[in-house]
Amino acid sequence: MISKQKLSFREEVVSNKKCVSIDLEEFNDVVDFEINMIQNNPSLPFLDVKVFRLDNVTKLVYDVGRKETLEHFINSREFGKDIFFNIIESIMKTINSSNEFMLDNNKIILNLKYIFIDKNSFLIYMIFVPVDMRYEYSIEDEFANICKKILDKFKNIKKELSRNEKKIVGIINSRNFTFEKLEQAFYLYNKENVSELNYRKDIENTGDYDEILKEIDNKLRSHENYENQQNDDKNSHIEKSIIEENYKDIDGLDFSDFDIDDYENNEENDEELGYREYRDVQQLDKITNNKSNKLFILQLIVVMLIGSIVLLFSVDDKQFFIMVMSIMIFVLILLVVLIVLSFRKKRN
Repeated sequence: MISKQKLSFREEVVSNKKCVSIDLEEFNDVVDFEINMIQNNPSLPFLDVKVFRLDNVTKLVYDVGRKETLEHFINSREFGKDIFFNIIESIMKTINSSNEFMLDNNKIILNLKYIFIDKNSFLIYMIFVPVDMRYEYSIEDEFANICKKILDKFKNIKKELSRNEKKIVGIINSRNFTFEKLEQAFYLYNKENVSELNYRKDIENTGDYDEILKEIDNKLRSHENYENQQNDDKNSHIEKSIIEENYKDIDGLDFSDFDIDDYENNEENDEELGYREYRDVQQLDKITNNKSNKLFILQLIVVMLIGSIVLLFSVDDKQFFIMVMSIMIFVLILLVVLIVLSFRKKRN
């Protein structure tokens, strides 16, 4: 069984297409079920993979097309924070969604050289290696590590972060990183962005756009003048020391020391409310997934019944009988797996 860290990638051109290939020894078992799952579910953001066997070597070939490596993409351009968070969330969703398709997410390659992006749509495409292998590191550790590498390329955004954005960065750098915490933080981040977008649309749809902006500006100035007047009544020396102490670290924010554990202690009420909303959404997703699984199981049962009828009429044709029997066995295995997974989800 090959080690994930010892996989060797090679860039080449196959049939006039830009590709990435992996050469495997004969004893490395390719999992056909995982290949079929990727090919039959185009919604999964994995590169198309084909298997070639020649002599004692098995080759996996991935079609890259006109996509660009994520490493080159982030090194050759200047981007704002929205692109950064879009990249991180896309990778996270790919890792989490793979389990729903019975794909081992540890087989996803988390390397900036072999993660690809569409230059126009900013969609992320990744490599899944459908081979039995062993892993030295967990997928959580690999994900946190690659996020830190991406974060190093976006240092210019550190003074532009909102509260929820700082929370995401803190979780990535936290010693207690989990995908569940990061999912919750992205839920709050996306909710904040939707609210801001709706607010902007409401203002733009109002005829007196300039007057509204002027009114907001006047209120801010009035509030600022009031605060300045209050501050003049206080001891300036004490006030100055407090301000320096509170804002010193923010101006020189170092992402490596930014830990979500310290940040969360000051926002327990906010976190609890956000977490309840997040759990409600998660519960709704689980109900939807359960319904989909039940429908799929019912379809498989119908296929089994049809296959049984076909078997009865194909006894005389041995070759056709064996082919139908093989399909029935595969469907039966898939049915058992789905039933077991559904049972486990109910227990959890």
